[in-house]
Amino acid sequence: VSTGIQAWSSTMPPKLSDRQRDFVRSLPAIAPAGTPELLISFGTPYILSAFPEIGAALCAYSETDQTIASLLKALNGELAPNGKLPVALEGVNP
Repeated sequence: VSTGIQAWSSTMPPKLSDRQRDFVRSLPAIAPAGTPELLISFGTPYILSAFPEIGAALCAYSETDQTIASLLKALNGELAPNGKLPVALEGVNP
């Protein structure tokens, strides 16, 4: 599932609609038991703090072909994601 949102900062409210938030928050309940959950942001890292109920997250920062290819390698276990967010997010463990 993919959606575009306006970027925001920790001092600016998220530009997600209630419908978008509710949809993402409903995914853990409708996924089969044991299904891994991963939230991927292709832009701002601040969206990660909007969904603390999702257990794991990656921040890719862009939607370029190289970024998507690297993300697919990470998801397939061919590349170990590493790095640190350049910002502190409330409710998100680095």
